[in-house]
Amino acid sequence: MEIIIDYFKSKNSNLKTVYIHFPAMSAYLDDKWVERAEELKRKVSLLANEINGQDFYQLIIPQNKVIAITDPSHPNYSKDIWNHFSDEVYNYCAQSIVEWCVERHSLS
Repeated sequence: MEIIIDYFKSKNSNLKTVYIHFPAMSAYLDDKWVERAEELKRKVSLLANEINGQDFYQLIIPQNKVIAITDPSHPNYSKDIWNHFSDEVYNYCAQSIVEWCVERHSLS
């Protein structure tokens, strides 16, 4: 991941990276995918400790916010893919990123 971040920062030194972790849930996925997602979350957390907090933010969406869309009339519904989340999840992400940016700016 650092290679990717370094590549883009070489193109734009002001780049900020946000890693959004959508929790994998056993109600929707095989356990192997849930375990893989948890391992990725742990590895990214370790990386986040090594990277400047001004440049990198790991946003972990709480599981209680993840409510799959099951209404076929919803524009984001898919019978094949469970991870089309409600507007609440996307609003949570947007609000969290805005708060991180404001906090970062006030610390500068």
